[in-house]
Amino acid sequence: MDALVSRGLKVHVSELDVRVNLEGDLTTLTPARSEAQKARIKDVVSAVMDLPSANRFAITLWGLRDGDSWLIDFWGSPEWPLFYDDSFNPQPAYEGFLETLQGR
Repeated sequence: MDALVSRGLKVHVSELDVRVNLEGDLTTLTPARSEAQKARIKDVVSAVMDLPSANRFAITLWGLRDGDSWLIDFWGSPEWPLFYDDSFNPQPAYEGFLETLQGR
């Protein structure tokens, strides 16, 4: 991001999703992995928000619900990379996104 800012470019984090089942060892999302995902989301949002405002463009998500994620078909194992579960209930990743923005 520093290299982009030094060139006067805008930063757009696109298609954001964060995998939690990298080893394929989960069959359900655990609280520990969910909190780790939340922390990673907060890191990404903080990095973007720490940029000069002239260099911030956007953060977009790959999708909303976990069941719609491309990662499930790609890796062939359960995955929960997005902000909402299949019933559109917000997950900790969503909370981390909002907490970081609201803390600014």
